[in-house]
Amino acid sequence: MAEKYSIWTPVIVGRLKNPCRIQVENSYSINKVYKAIEDLKIKVKDHIITAQGRLVELEIKVDILCLLEDFLGSMHLIVQEEIIREKIKLEDFDVYIEHNRETKYIIDTLKLRPFGELNGEVIKVACFIDLTIIATNEQIISLALSDELRSENDSLQEILQKLRVEVTEIEAEKTELRRKIFFYERDISSLKKGIVKAENKNARLNKELKKFQDLVGQLRDTVNAKEEKLNRYENPYYNYGYASGIEPYHKEDISNLGSRIKRMFAQN
Repeated sequence: MAEKYSIWTPVIVGRLKNPCRIQVENSYSINKVYKAIEDLKIKVKDHIITAQGRLVELEIKVDILCLLEDFLGSMHLIVQEEIIREKIKLEDFDVYIEHNRETKYIIDTLKLRPFGELNGEVIKVACFIDLTIIATNEQIISLALSDELRSENDSLQEILQKLRVEVTEIEAEKTELRRKIFFYERDISSLKKGIVKAENKNARLNKELKKFQDLVGQLRDTVNAKEEKLNRYENPYYNYGYASGIEPYHKEDISNLGSRIKRMFAQN
């Protein structure tokens, strides 16, 4: 069984048959001579539409923004407020509208095209306004929701619920990923600090090792010097040579000397 609903809402009861074009021309005194018009824009501040018998009066408040360049190249902005009024007949709408019925009129589309001309101390502005007006009044509208539409609505609600659950799960996963990233970044920071400490310790150990190596070298030189000194005292020929200023004999020289002495005794 279809469910019925009632709502109170504005309903379109009419629209202009053709877009309405309003042409406005006016001149403004600026009390100064400028070189040129750099830019010209029209900004709509407000608009009001009121019914007057068989007519609709349109009142549009606009600001005319004119950017002027002087002969020194400086820019000056001049703002001029203007109120544009236009009357439209009810017979221009596509349906008959009772003039004594409470109807609200709304501008549907509004386009402005301004043109400007500088003539001494006077700015001439021409503006073309294209607009469409719709007529509305508030009514009670009854809506019937069939079983098929209600089933589709239920299915849509189920889909939306599933989407909400998926979004919740994704948010939870994102939270867990942020937590893991936080711990990873903290561990990486700790590793970097450990690497820096290890590098500093390694540099310090290398420096100490260099000192130990230098000390070992000095000790080795000292030991070698002492061993050489002991050899001098223990070898008499070595000592004799150094004491008399004669280079000491080697073992081979001493052996040859003994053989020569024996030969001399044998011959005598």
